[in-house]
Amino acid sequence: MSSRHHAQKSRRPHNKYVPWDGDARGLRPLGNGVSGITWAIDKRRVAKAHIGSAQSKQDIETERQVYRRLQQPHPHILLCLETDNPGGLVLERCKGSLRSRIRLMLKEGTWSEDIVMRWVYQAAKGLAYVHRHGIIHGDVGCHNMLLDSTDTLKIADFAGSSIDGSSATVDYEVWSRYPGVKEPNEESDIFALGSAIYEMVTGCPPFHNLPRGQIVANYKKGQFPKLDSISSPKYGVYLVASIKRCWRQSFHDTQELVEYLERRMDPSLLEGSQTLVPESAVSFEDVQSPSARPSTASSGKTPSISSHTSEGRRKHRRGYTDSSMIQAHRDGANTAQTPKERKQSREGPLSRMSHLQSPWPFLIPIANSARPKRKG
Repeated sequence: MSSRHHAQKSRRPHNKYVPWDGDARGLRPLGNGVSGITWAIDKRRVAKAHIGSAQSKQDIETERQVYRRLQQPHPHILLCLETDNPGGLVLERCKGSLRSRIRLMLKEGTWSEDIVMRWVYQAAKGLAYVHRHGIIHGDVGCHNMLLDSTDTLKIADFAGSSIDGSSATVDYEVWSRYPGVKEPNEESDIFALGSAIYEMVTGCPPFHNLPRGQIVANYKKGQFPKLDSISSPKYGVYLVASIKRCWRQSFHDTQELVEYLERRMDPSLLEGSQTLVPESAVSFEDVQSPSARPSTASSGKTPSISSHTSEGRRKHRRGYTDSSMIQAHRDGANTAQTPKERKQSREGPLSRMSHLQSPWPFLIPIANSARPKRKG
C-alpha cells in the first residue's frame, strides 16, 4: 500500500460523523427560554432541547416535524444534523444573528448595499422554500436569521411554527406583526419580512422608538415609516419597493419577491457566487453527509450564541445574540443615546452613505413596551 493511500485511509475515521450522545453534562449552555435550552456540543454543532414544560416539549417537537418536512438541506435554512436524537435537536453552529451583525457593520462603517441586497435575497429565498413545504415560520425577523462562517444567511428557530395550517405557538415582534391577523400565515410572514428588510437597510426595526400601542395603531391605519432616507445608488429604489410591497401585501407569495429581486440584482450576488465578505470558514465535513456539505472547508473561530426571551405562556418569541453582545452587557456597556444620536437614528444611515458611519451604538436597547407582556 502506498504511503499516500495509507494517509488517506487514516484520515477517514476523523471525517466520520459521530452523533451526539445526548448527554449535556459538561456542555456549555448558550441560551435558554420558553422554547428550550441550547448547549454548545463543539465548534460546529449545538444541541437544542426542551426545558421540561409542556409548552417547551411541544415547541421542540414542532421543530422536529419542521426539519423532517424539510428533508433536503437548503442553503438558507439552518441545517439540522440530527432530528431523531432523543436528547434534542442537533443544529449547525453559526456566528451570530443578522441583527447584531447589521448594527456592528453600521458602527464600523462597513455597511454595503451589495452585502445587504444579497442577504435580502437569501432571506426571501429561504422563506419561500419554507412556505412551499406548508410551513409558516410565525416569527420572521433579523433576530431569527443567522450568519454562518461564510456570511450566508440562515433562517432559524421553527419551535412553535405552523405546519399545514396548525395553530402556531409563536408570535412576531410588535414591529413585524401584520395588523388584524390572529394566526400567522404566509401574508403575515411576508409582512414581517418587509420589516426585516427595513432593519437590514436602516439598522433599526420600524417605529423602534415608539411605544408598542402606537406601533399597533399606526399599522392598523396603514401608516408605515418613511423610506425617504433609503437612497443607496445601486439598489435603493428596489429595496424601497420590496419593503413597501411586503407591507402592502403586493406580492402574491414569497416566491414572487424572490423573482422580483433576481431580475434586478447583479448576477454575481445570486446563488453560487463568491462570498462578499471573506471570512474563515468552519468545515462541516465531519458533521454532515456528503450531500449536505457546504463548499467551504477552512476553520472558523467565532461561534454563535442563541438566547430566548419570554413573550407569554402560549405566545412567545425567540432571539439570537452573540458572545460580544453578552460580554458587553456583563461589562456594563453604556447604551444610552444623546438627543443628537436619537435624531440621527430616526433619519437612518443611508442619508449619510458617503460617510458610512453608524449613528447607533453596537447595543441598541429595545423598549420593553415593544415586548408583549406575560399574561396572568
